[in-house]
This record gives sequence, structure tokens and C-alpha cells, in this order.
Amino acid sequence: IAVSGEAHLRGGFQPSFLYDTTSGSGFLLGGRGTQVVLSDDGERALWLEPESGASAAYPRVLPKTLFTAQLGGAAVTPHETTITMGPSWAYLALTRDGGRLAALLDRDLSVYELSSERVVASYRLPERAESFIGMLFPTPDRLRVYTFAQASPEEGDFVVREAALGSRLEEVGRFHATGVEPNWRLLRLRLNADASRMLSVERKGAGFTVVLRDARSATAIASVTVTESQDPPFAQFLADGRIVVGGGERVAADAGTMRGLLRVSSADGVVTRSIDLGRALSAVPLGEIAPGRVLVSLRSAEGDWTARQLAEIDLGTGAIRKIGTGLFPAGGWSVAWGRFATPPPPGSLAQRLFVDAEHSV
Repeated sequence: IAVSGEAHLRGGFQPSFLYDTTSGSGFLLGGRGTQVVLSDDGERALWLEPESGASAAYPRVLPKTLFTAQLGGAAVTPHETTITMGPSWAYLALTRDGGRLAALLDRDLSVYELSSERVVASYRLPERAESFIGMLFPTPDRLRVYTFAQASPEEGDFVVREAALGSRLEEVGRFHATGVEPNWRLLRLRLNADASRMLSVERKGAGFTVVLRDARSATAIASVTVTESQDPPFAQFLADGRIVVGGGERVAADAGTMRGLLRVSSADGVVTRSIDLGRALSAVPLGEIAPGRVLVSLRSAEGDWTARQLAEIDLGTGAIRKIGTGLFPAGGWSVAWGRFATPPPPGSLAQRLFVDAEHSV
């Protein structure tokens, strides 16, 4: 796993490590400004490390060098590549096998063949009128990019572009979204494991709807669920293609009481089950700790995440098992609140390692 954060009693030092959970050994990658990405198969690590020098305390002004390492052996041996990038924060995406890397700096997008350390494609995204949402490789030879073109503070269009490497990056899909401000959580897309479908949360009347869409053309397939809550729901794909939507809804008999609710839908968006999670202001699905067993973060009062209750929900029986308070799965941050995410594999370390209120793993 990759771990980063501020070192205890060493103010300003923010190291990044690779940590082997089997042997307990760690490998220091670099300090502040280091960016790490792991391949889906867990066999390769890549990281961008700022060059050392007089400006080391300000890594955003330093160029970065790409390092790679094969994992799984007795020791991590870093390889310093000839690939360098500017000081801006880079958005990174790997092919599933870790053979190619896409890197976006500002508006410049480059695709690297890591075996030869050369650029195999380069593109220029539209200017600042569009915000970057995310990107991925549907196949090793195709790159897909998602952006949001804001027309006004309240609305705009999600835009999907795709290219076969070496050809032009062209628009292949688009859909309109309203009510974006102040609901910035609407600027989130969730894709299934093979990147063929995606979920968007959109304003509908006084509430919200979760829409199942084709991930390439952005064509709507089904409205998965509609809520009347004032807060946008949280939607995720499961590994088998099913969909879970979590949120908080008012009890009809008592308008002042909120209950957490988890809805389960088929891969085609048909709701098959609703699970009452008890009194809660919100319920956030965080992925599967095992197939069909979903982790959910329950917020029962205003406050930060350390007051949230973590529970495991068995989607087959509806059974609820409380795990603890102030715990969050290590992979849950991006799954829940990131702009762009695909589901971690059930039972992966991202779902079985937890961060507590003291930031211990």
C-alpha cells in the first residue's frame, strides 16, 4: 500500500512510503509533493518525486521525476526514469497492467509507454472553462477523459472525450446538469469496474435523482432512485454491477426524525431492496468488505467524520453489524467524496484497512 502524511513531531516533513502489509517492511519514496499511484494488479508502483534543491520546502516550484518499482519481491528497487514533468500537480491514470501512464498537467495531457519511457500520444484539453473530473484507460490503447463545462454558477455540461492513442481526442458524449452550486457533490461520477456504465447524481425538483448512464456516450439508461432529501445521495457500483444508493430521509410520522436508508438496485437500475439503517442524518456506502457485504458510514449528528459510525451491511439478509466509531476504510475517501472513482475489488486492502480518529492504520 502507499501511505503518506505528516511525520509525528517533525513539522513540515510529509513523507510517502510503500508499505508491505505481509512483511511489515516499508520503503521511503520521498517528502512533500510526492505523488504515488499503484497498478490495479498491485504489481507496480509509480511515483513523481520533486527534485531536491534549495526550494525543497516548496515542492510546487520544482520539476518532478518519475520513478517506478516492481512489487512483490523481497525488496523494492526503484528505477529512475528519464520522464520528467513540470511542478504543477499532475493527475495520473494507469492502464490496468501498469504499462502506460496518462499525466495531465494544467491543460497538457501526455501518455507514456513506460517500457520505452517515451510519449506515445499528447493532447491539449480545452481552456479553463472546463473543469477536469477524471480519466481512465477503457483498454490499453484507448484513453477517455471526463470534464465539466460550466455555463453558469448553477448549471453546465459533463463532457466525455475519447481517443485511440495516436488519433484525435474527440467528444463522444455529453449531458446537462443543473443545481450544481452550492451542491458541489453533484460534480461526481462513479463508474463500474469495466468502465461501461456510470452513475450521476442530478437535481430533480426539490430533491435529487441518481441516473444510470452509458459511460462513453453519456446516454441515460435508467433513473435508479429519486429522493426528496435536501442533501445529494451517495451512489456506488458493486463489483457484480449492482448499484447501492445511500442517504438520509425524513420519517413521515415525524418530520424532525431522519433515518439512514440504503437502496439496492439491479445492474439495470431497478430497485430490488431498501434497508432501513436506523436513525441517521446520512448513510454513505464505502465499498464492499466482501462480495455482497457493504461498508456504510452513518452520521447521526453534526460534526466531523470521527463521530461517524462504521457499519457492515449484508445485502442478502439486511443484517447490520456495527464495527466502530471514527473508523474509515483506507480506500473510502476517494470512493465516497472524490470526483471520479471506480469500485475497489471486494475484500481488497483498501476495504480491510481502516484509519481511526488518531490517523493510525
